[in-house]
Amino acid sequence: MTFTSNPITVKDSAAADKSIIAYNDGTSSAFAHPLLDSTGAIISPATSGNQTAGNASLATIATNTSGLATATAQAAGNSSLASIATNTTGAATAAAQATGNSSLASVATNTANIPAKGQATMANSLPIAIASDQPAVPVAMTANTAGGTSTFCANGAAGGNALLTSTPVAVKASAGNLYGFDFVNTGNAAAYVQIFDLAVGSVTLGTTAPKLSKWVPAGGSWEEKFGGEGKISFANAIVMAATSTPSGSTTPATGILANVTFK
Repeated sequence: MTFTSNPITVKDSAAADKSIIAYNDGTSSAFAHPLLDSTGAIISPATSGNQTAGNASLATIATNTSGLATATAQAAGNSSLASIATNTTGAATAAAQATGNSSLASVATNTANIPAKGQATMANSLPIAIASDQPAVPVAMTANTAGGTSTFCANGAAGGNALLTSTPVAVKASAGNLYGFDFVNTGNAAAYVQIFDLAVGSVTLGTTAPKLSKWVPAGGSWEEKFGGEGKISFANAIVMAATSTPSGSTTPATGILANVTFK
């Protein structure tokens, strides 16, 4: 089927002449209205040879790329996403890890203030806060067997220390603290335990004044304990001897059993 075109003139609603094209296949006619601008002028569609700014064809959008970024045009004014991808001035790289680079890569390598793994002192450790709703934390208690007090036992047993008599005995041969003692007298006469703050070789019973002198009744005992700040300090040594008088040199009728706590 073949159509032939014939231009004709018609009147619009304002009685103005308008040109249209009539197409006829020999039996009937069809009509096409041209595109008009606001002044009534016919708008010519864009073609490959007619790409002026006034052509409102999609082809103008496809080819009007002025100002877009390209591989050779990466100026600051280019608003293409390509400019974002390639405009990396100041970003951190493997070779550029300066303080001013605000890339996450700089965070990953700037570890100067992160404590090393393993146990450290309080000043070199991160504080830890237990959550307010944290269930009870089980704690295992271990007895501290270091740093406690020492004991001296004079019980006359084989392989042990002899009962206290008028021979001075060093409970501790250096400076220390006395935390307590108990003395037992199994004899029929009262006795005394003299305690000296001197080296054992510097004590002469009956002449050297004792630091302490404790009475032990016949057939009885004497016990004292000193805790915390109540301890008795000795600057040189802790030396003991048992006598029949508070500051004499006579051996008691029966030796005195002694248990002494010191440090």
